[in-house]
This record gives sequence, C-alpha cells and structure tokens, in this order.
Amino acid sequence: MLVAKLSEYGKKIQECFSEVDTEKVQQAAELLLATRKRGSTLYVIGNGGSAATASHMAIDFEKEAGMRVVSLTNVPNITAWANDVGYEVVFTEQLRRHLRPADVVIAITASGNSPNILHAVEFARQRGAKTIGFVGFGGGKLKDMVDVAITVSSRNYGVVEDFHLSLDHILSQHLKDKVDVQETGKPSAGWMGVDFDGTLVTSVTKQWDGPFGTPIAPMVERVKEWLAQGIGVRIFTARVSPKHKDGSWQDGAALDAMKKRIGDWCEEHLGQRLESTCEKDHSIIQLWDDKAVQVSRDTGKQVGHTAPRTPRVRSTEPPVRCRACGTFLVEGTCLLCKSWKKDDDGLNR
Repeated sequence: MLVAKLSEYGKKIQECFSEVDTEKVQQAAELLLATRKRGSTLYVIGNGGSAATASHMAIDFEKEAGMRVVSLTNVPNITAWANDVGYEVVFTEQLRRHLRPADVVIAITASGNSPNILHAVEFARQRGAKTIGFVGFGGGKLKDMVDVAITVSSRNYGVVEDFHLSLDHILSQHLKDKVDVQETGKPSAGWMGVDFDGTLVTSVTKQWDGPFGTPIAPMVERVKEWLAQGIGVRIFTARVSPKHKDGSWQDGAALDAMKKRIGDWCEEHLGQRLESTCEKDHSIIQLWDDKAVQVSRDTGKQVGHTAPRTPRVRSTEPPVRCRACGTFLVEGTCLLCKSWKKDDDGLNR
C-alpha cells in the first residue's frame, strides 16, 4: 500500500509540472527580477501550509536572490488583526501600512478562494502594486484577479503545497543565477573568458593600440549563443594590460580608450558591451589556426601561459565541431564539454 502511495503521489506532482504554463512562470521571474533591480519589496501571504511556504519563500528570496522580502505570516500580527478587526483583513491591514505601488505581492493558496487572500490582492491592485498567484484547484477566484497566475488543476492540498514550494526553489535559484550574471558578469557556475585577437578577430598586428582584425564568424556566433543562454563572458586581451611588454606602464587614459574600443566592438558584433580584462585567473578560450579551441574551466587555478597548451592543429581537414556544444574539436575531443561526439561533415567556417 505504501509503495503504491509513493508512486501515485509522485505521479500527481509530476502532473503539476507537466501542465503548468511555463510562460507564466517566466513572467513571474521577470517581474521579480525587475522588483529586485529597482529595490522594491516583495510581500508574501498564505494560510496554513501556504503560510509556512510564504515564510520559507521569504528566506529563500532574501538569502538566494538578495531581495527585500516580507512574509506577512507573523503569528502575533495575524492574531492581533484577527482579534481586533477580523480574520478577513489580517493581510490587508499589514499591506495598508507598508505596501507601495512599486512593490509586488505573491499570494499562495491551494483553493484560490480564501477570503483574506482575495481581500489583500484586491487592496494591492487598488494601490497599484503587481500581484502573482500560486494557485491550485484550477485557480479559483484568485486566478482572474492577479497579474500573473501560476495555476495547476490538482485538488490535493498536499500535492499543490509541495508544488508551490518547488516553485519557490525554482524561482529563487533562477533569480540568483540571473543576479550573478547581471551584477558580476559571473554566473554561479562560473564564467568564460574569451581571447580577443586570434579568437574573436584575426590577428593583424602585435601593437597593443593597432587596428582590430576581421571578426571570426564561428566564434562570434558561439559567444552570442552563450550570452543568449545567460552565460557570463569577458574579453581577455593584452591590449588592456596596464603594463607593456617592455615594462613601461600604459597611460590610464589610453587604457580606458582601448576598453571603450573593445566595448564598442562587442556591442556592434555581439549585441552587448562586455568587460575586457588581462587577468588570467579565469576560464580562457583561445582559437588557434581557426581550427582548435583551448578551453580551461573556472577552477580557481591560473590558466594561459601556465596551463598545458593544446597542440596547434595544422591539418588540411575542414574544422570539426562538437555535436553537443558546437565548439571546435581538438584531435577528436571537445575540450569544453569533454564530449567525444563530432559532426561527420564538419563545418567549414
């Protein structure tokens, strides 16, 4: 009986994930990210098990995503308002004293019909705040009241509450990754440093302030794909080193001008400005002879001249790309994802 119950319960939770509108989840994520960016506050409300989820969510979004979050499920506050005014307004009266138009309210409810939730959401709308609903039972009345309704049809309270807690973890971890990329250029899983001369552009000069070469299309497209996936990228180049090879120091104004030139190039060819650096304490990607890529993941160890260098590939064969991630193979091996798969036809680019 217990084993059957485990299987049945797991299937019901999976059904929630299968039916949820992922576009709504994306809308909620974007709204929460914008809320954090402008320094506004997220308020979370719920009853019973949903109240516990609200408190849990406040911790996750504050700790993981660095947001201003308040769970309005404090027992003394709730009992005070319930005793003095009525249970229907326990959330509304708290919002009345704190909610601003730029803030956001997340309402968590299995049924979607709890009177105090509906009352609070209506008040939030009147004040001009955005609202998000985590709802089960097909949505109830709340579904049509909030700006973003993440709804599932399950009528099992336990399943709905478990799914709502999963949404908390998914969204808070997603925001953490986004915040890392936007504020530091480095996602929590690490970031990639891409060599400029010889990788993104052809090498045409050894002079630090010389002209840029022609863009190398395969790597330009690959970096654009990384950026679209939210992977942090920085440009690695000796052009922005504060010290010349002869030991003399580069003029600060000239250094800033070079960083601007590279930033302008990135904006034109990659669609956004990227930071340029000469530091080697990060992942470096280098394209040699237009046929090989040297890659070192962000392990905390220095790479570059101190790392084992990949042999140059001087074969007359057309360059071959990894089927899994698209980077060039070196002697049949993808150094980026360690995949041994390769395209049979290769890509002559």
